[in-house]
Amino acid sequence: MTAARLKSQNGDLLVRDGSVDTSIKSGISKAYVNFNGFGTVAIQESLNMSSVVDNATGDYTPTLATAMNNTDYLCIVGGQLRQRTSSIAILLQVRSSAENNVADLKTTTQVRHEGKRSDTSSALDIGAGHIGIFGDLA
Repeated sequence: MTAARLKSQNGDLLVRDGSVDTSIKSGISKAYVNFNGFGTVAIQESLNMSSVVDNATGDYTPTLATAMNNTDYLCIVGGQLRQRTSSIAILLQVRSSAENNVADLKTTTQVRHEGKRSDTSSALDIGAGHIGIFGDLA
């Protein structure tokens, strides 16, 4: 096994493994948030997130403190139910205002999310929401 080496190039941190350079800067999360989605919505842990707004049941808008370069960034979402004993599953997804239009509520500073029951598709406040943002900052 070849030992990995770190180097800097044009302000980017690179890891060299053998003959391949991998950019650390472009591969790390630019923002994340873990928030309480039930009752008083509150951020538990975050990076580059200034707030999470509770719009309605199961409808949340997290706001980035520093904007992304464009709306082509990757957003990974997840969540937890409020009760461990519940037999339903949840779906936390990027929200859109129209069918087949997932990008219309995604801006460089906000990605609106919704929590739904997997069995009925009805809105559901989640116990905790987890969101990670990957891409280029503005």
